[in-house]
Amino acid sequence: MKCASPSGWSGDDQVRVDLTFNGFDYTEASFAFSFYNVFGSFPKSGPADADHQYIQVRGKGFRPESAILCELNKV
Repeated sequence: MKCASPSGWSGDDQVRVDLTFNGFDYTEASFAFSFYNVFGSFPKSGPADADHQYIQVRGKGFRPESAILCELNKV
């Protein structure tokens, strides 16, 4: 499932998400979705063959109880 979120949410906002196909019956598997804002990252670039390097991401709304994953070049 993929859906677009409306504008106006800022980092640290959280909503409940559920799925329906008819607007009446909903699944029992609702979950919390957290919005976040990314302000920037460092470094902006690096060697393509770098391994075990860190990228610092600055933003708002990251929650310590959630697993944060980052994907670079499908890895």
